[in-house]
Amino acid sequence: MLRKIFLFWFSAVVIFHGVAYAKTQYWNALATITTAEQEERDSILNQSESLLFAAKFDDLEKLANNYRSTKAKFIDGEWKLSVFYDGMSYYLRNASEHNWVNRLENLRKWVKSKPNSITARVALAECLVGYAFHGRSWAYGNEVKEDQWRRYHERLKEASEVLGQAKDLQQKCPGWWAAYQRIALGGGWDRAALDRFLDSAIAFEPTYNVFYFRAAWNLLPWWFGNKGDWEQFAKSRADRIGGQDGDILYARIVWFMDRRAPNNVVDQNPNIIWERVNKGVQLMKKLNTK
Repeated sequence: MLRKIFLFWFSAVVIFHGVAYAKTQYWNALATITTAEQEERDSILNQSESLLFAAKFDDLEKLANNYRSTKAKFIDGEWKLSVFYDGMSYYLRNASEHNWVNRLENLRKWVKSKPNSITARVALAECLVGYAFHGRSWAYGNEVKEDQWRRYHERLKEASEVLGQAKDLQQKCPGWWAAYQRIALGGGWDRAALDRFLDSAIAFEPTYNVFYFRAAWNLLPWWFGNKGDWEQFAKSRADRIGGQDGDILYARIVWFMDRRAPNNVVDQNPNIIWERVNKGVQLMKKLNTK
């Protein structure tokens, strides 16, 4: 009996250290690339924010149109257009109320001055979602006060209305679908609705990997998923694409969840297919050398 217990414990330790080693090995292979890219990420964030506060709306339009038309992306698959939107909104978790109010004021001016701009409305919607979480606080649900919930839902509703107004604009943007994914996180969409919406987003622009990242995030157990859901989602979506592109997508989703999701959802996770992660990482490295 003791021998069986020891063997079980030893196997568990070997698996744990094997996964930890594999993860470190794969991610370290990308560390040099992502470190080099971080300067450009920061530059995009700072530039879009600075242009917004300076009310240089023509420059913002030009910048976004360039990122959108070229489909420029970083090695992790995130489009530079998505980072551009983050520079005006969601990533500022610790911004002051004054900062949020000024930011929204400038975004509304942008929408007013460019009523046919899809970029302005997506940026405003993304900012309203960030402002909704700012009003709610990042506390656990049972710790959020009634007035905080009210502000949260009011701001999400406004964000949805802003995107609704942009639906029939001539110019289209994958950021429109991505912004709705963030609204869905707080808006109580059911799983079927989330899946249908994701399919429509991918049909519009299958290479906008933020769609997959946000969908995986929404399937975490404390949001809309159950244990193992986001991992199965990563596999099934990668399988749909197949081949090398599927392996790259799988590795990118796992990598995103490892860096961004709380509670170390990748560590000690038996549902991760590390062999496939490795294939994707090696392919990403080759892409970076072209």
